Amino acid sequence: MRYILHYTEPGNVVFDGFFGTGMTGVAAQMCSRWEPVESRSQGANRRSRSRCER
Repeated sequence: MRYILHYTEPGNVVFDGFFGTGMTGVAAQMCSRWEPVESRSQGANRRSRSRCER
């Protein structure tokens, strides 16, 4: 989270080209940033969205 806070401003888009578990999107949301969450894997998309909704 500290990198997101340091290098971006609230409302900025944070891009995670590797996606993985989707935790970058969760951190971006917690820092009032936006990350487009999309992966080739439908399961990864569901898991990431469920983390962001918590």
